[in-house]
Amino acid sequence: MVLQVYFQVDKKYRKLLRSVLEVDHAYPFISCNERLEQADAMAQAQAKQIKLEYVIQDGETVLFRDAVTLGEGYTMNILLLVNQTLHDVFTDVAEADKKQLLQRLEQAFLAPMEAVEPHLEQEEIERPAPVEVAIEAPTPLEVSREVAEDVVPPPPTEEPEPLLDKPVEEKPVKKVKKQRSKRRIPIQWHKKSYRLAFLCLFVVIAIGIAAFSLWPQQQENAQAEGPSKPDLAQLIAKEDLAGVDKWYPKRWGDVIQAFVEDANVAGLKGVLAYAPSVGLRVAISFFEKDYIAVIQAYEQDKDAIYTKTEYAFIGFAYLTQGKLDQAEMLNLYADDADLKAYIVDYQGTKTTLAETNQLLKRADLSAAMKRALQEKKQALEAHLNNYKQGKVEVETNGKRKEAI
Repeated sequence: MVLQVYFQVDKKYRKLLRSVLEVDHAYPFISCNERLEQADAMAQAQAKQIKLEYVIQDGETVLFRDAVTLGEGYTMNILLLVNQTLHDVFTDVAEADKKQLLQRLEQAFLAPMEAVEPHLEQEEIERPAPVEVAIEAPTPLEVSREVAEDVVPPPPTEEPEPLLDKPVEEKPVKKVKKQRSKRRIPIQWHKKSYRLAFLCLFVVIAIGIAAFSLWPQQQENAQAEGPSKPDLAQLIAKEDLAGVDKWYPKRWGDVIQAFVEDANVAGLKGVLAYAPSVGLRVAISFFEKDYIAVIQAYEQDKDAIYTKTEYAFIGFAYLTQGKLDQAEMLNLYADDADLKAYIVDYQGTKTTLAETNQLLKRADLSAAMKRALQEKKQALEAHLNNYKQGKVEVETNGKRKEAI
């Protein structure tokens, strides 16, 4: 029995897909992929997502039923769709039954190929017409040969002999070539060339005089321009802020970023005289561990443009004050792995401290257990206090140590 497929789609999309898929119409299984691809292309062209149900039947027996969304770029291969559904959805079905169904579908694709081959062989045998045309083809070739023989005369046998027997006639030809009267042409050409050469020489002399007259002015302009433009990296390395202001007045962001990477507080303070900004004040306060000033500068101008590094500084400042929500929100802008590690460490410490305080409320604790919990509590509180002072160092892998 040949497998067939039936499709179902919402009424509002039936008109759109009517040329490719009709509802409740039996389509051969082997034509499913082509029809699904066409329907998916139509859905994408209309920017629509259409739920399409399909049922695979063997006569009246339903073998498989599922749905696919058109217009989302899924692979429209019926075997892949069925295989994926069997793997993801029908987890409680025996693997042998799944394999049997897939093999049945594979055979449905392969079986028609075997039936087509003998049919093609019969068609190839019943093609006498092209053979007859190929046989009649030499006829125009024979005609062309005859025409060619009629047009091309036989090579003369008597004409070359008189030519070879008359060497005397060649001498007048040579004399004519030597006695040409066209010697005046070179003379006229030379006259024109003299005029052209004189004109070119005049132009060259004029250009030289003009260039010589402009040479002092060019030297004055070169002296007015002064030395060549220095490299920005060299100016940053020398901390030549006056040079940056002269040559690169719009590149202060690069200067600030370089000083931030080197934790050069003196350099950052020097930039304030040339390019003051709230972000610059944030960076300076962060390196000075004045986290309250960082928060104040940010809250006074939240709408300012900050770099990702500056957002990380602000987030850490909020973290030192125990404001985890603000720190996590700011890290959405910073996307900083170090800040994330600090947030996880601070949150874990705070949770452990809360659990320790809860345990200390129990009345059935022994003296030794209570003393151990008290020491643990003090260590946790000291760790959180070190955050406020900027004495905590946490690596991205979670390792931490108390800074001196």
